[in-house]
Amino acid sequence: MGVDGFLRQLSDAVNRTHLQQFAGQTLVVDALSWLHKACYGCAFELSTGRDTDKYVQYMLRKVDMMRSCGVAEVILVFDGQRLPLKSSTHEKRQSYKEENRKRALQAMAASKRLEGNERQDEVNKAYQFFQRSVSITPEIISNVTNALRAARIPFVVAPFEADAQMAWMCKEGLAAGIVTEDSDVVVYCLTANVSSPVLVKLEDNGSAQAISRTILHNNSVKASSSALLRKIHFLTSGEKEATRMFVQVCVLAGCDFIDSLPKVGFATAVKHIFNFRGAPAHLRVQRLVSKLSSSGTKVPSDFMQQFLKAETIFYHHIVFNSKRRSCEFLVNDRHDNCFPDILQRAKESLGITSPEDEVDLTSVAQQEDLHAVATSTKSFLGQVRSREIVEQIYKGEVCARSLRSLSESPASSQNWQSDGVQVERKSFDAPCNTGKPPSNARDVEQGLRTTATQREVSQPSPEVTAQQLENKKRLQAQERAASIRGLE
Repeated sequence: MGVDGFLRQLSDAVNRTHLQQFAGQTLVVDALSWLHKACYGCAFELSTGRDTDKYVQYMLRKVDMMRSCGVAEVILVFDGQRLPLKSSTHEKRQSYKEENRKRALQAMAASKRLEGNERQDEVNKAYQFFQRSVSITPEIISNVTNALRAARIPFVVAPFEADAQMAWMCKEGLAAGIVTEDSDVVVYCLTANVSSPVLVKLEDNGSAQAISRTILHNNSVKASSSALLRKIHFLTSGEKEATRMFVQVCVLAGCDFIDSLPKVGFATAVKHIFNFRGAPAHLRVQRLVSKLSSSGTKVPSDFMQQFLKAETIFYHHIVFNSKRRSCEFLVNDRHDNCFPDILQRAKESLGITSPEDEVDLTSVAQQEDLHAVATSTKSFLGQVRSREIVEQIYKGEVCARSLRSLSESPASSQNWQSDGVQVERKSFDAPCNTGKPPSNARDVEQGLRTTATQREVSQPSPEVTAQQLENKKRLQAQERAASIRGLE
């Protein structure tokens, strides 16, 4: 998920931090990044149609953990409509999942003909394939949102990608940071000039890695021996042209919207874009691709067209303004990072026209925002639905993809406990065990200071012994074997 190689290549330029740094503040969470992990833990049950609430408990437990570390409010943000440009990525993922489900069933069938360790090995293999085959269905999301309502945990559903919506929420001061595993959100934060840190690799003890433009800029200058990080220092300066180059790097490296060119990873993309830094911004990638093509690199015929669309999405992704109760661009024409050529692409795709061939988003904002001026239903930015429907989607009252009222589904009642699936809310009362936060956690973001005092840690979490781990593995193996026997 996200920009290929981004987190791996920039691992030396991130900060170690802790949730205690955000005590008394609000954080937004990419709900799907948690939910995918949650479903891995019950992949067998989900893949074989068995009842389970493990993924619901996982989500509630993660929220409790964040609160126990002092985070005042946790807001989960779900993806809405699927962007048309992601259809190819979605199809590949679905094909991959279906293939793994077939392999899982084959491994299960093979295990029935074996005994002892050989049988167990085949069962373990089946579980691994099941984990790779998990799909997040509307029913799963509905079950989670119902549980969140019952627990009074706030959540919203973005018009499209949760990443852009979370960046907008931080831009508007509705949150102090973002929790995710998707590097795309860092790109949205750069285009929208959002300084809030993005927290990745969040552990159950509250520790995490923090990334932002400022963090990357400050840390990359310290790594003078790394040619890659020296270039990252330039690309994260905050200047308008440098920011566009950073976006172009991330698109060229490959992301959810476009595959990378052969032998072009993140580090290579940085080198290529940096070498063409003197070219006009709107011609830079075209000239680069032309050179690569003449050097023998196989470039798909529609690569530039797809590239320009992906670049546009990172700037002008459609988000929901909860204050105005309407849709708008993440970066509008008044924003310092707005480029006329990128904005024009967004306008043309949405069918936005005006007599002067310019759209005055200031006057539009005073009237109907994008709802009145976006006429195309086939934009690569997605279809702008009516204000009423978008607001219902945002509140989780209507399914973003089917537009079906969630009240039509028995599993979508406001009262989770009355749906016939009993959920035992497991408490997470123990304070977060960290001892002291890492020394650099105090400066997660330059200029960022918490207004709340650091919480005292009264009880350390118990150490997990090797014997306990062994017992846990043995229990899991027994559960798997029992599950297989149940299907015989």
